[in-house]
Amino acid sequence: MPGSEATKSDAFINIRDPTNVHQDYFNLFFDRLLPCVAGKKMWANKDKMASTISDGGKISVTDEAFTELCLLNYWDRWTGNKSAKWTDARGGNTHFKGWSNLAYQKFDEICRRISKQRESDECKAMEVAFLEFATEHYSRGTKRTRTELQEEGPELFNELIE
Repeated sequence: MPGSEATKSDAFINIRDPTNVHQDYFNLFFDRLLPCVAGKKMWANKDKMASTISDGGKISVTDEAFTELCLLNYWDRWTGNKSAKWTDARGGNTHFKGWSNLAYQKFDEICRRISKQRESDECKAMEVAFLEFATEHYSRGTKRTRTELQEEGPELFNELIE
């Protein structure tokens, strides 16, 4: 179950794989973990409710891939006081800014995989389920729809339309 002490990093790796994904982990990944990388202002609650992850344009493939790479690199360090996989605790390799070549190769591999997965129908369905989760959790009890969230604001004058 998400949030338990027994949770392993594998639960969040390849989160878009439809054969091993658990929607609760998918929701936790995009709701709690990804904002730490993308920025909480960039991926605010209103953005989570506005549209699906891929269609919203707020979360890039690289944001998602770097979150997964950090989980792979640091999970053992966070949970077991072990060393990170691709970074050195003594200050890092200054030539590569602390990351080894294997980390860059892994990052490229993750980016390519996520880019392909975002096009699948299964991933689109998981994103819609996340959108429903976010709307339920962050709409503050109102009955507003997603289209109302997107269309709020004053009517703007545009002389090019007329």
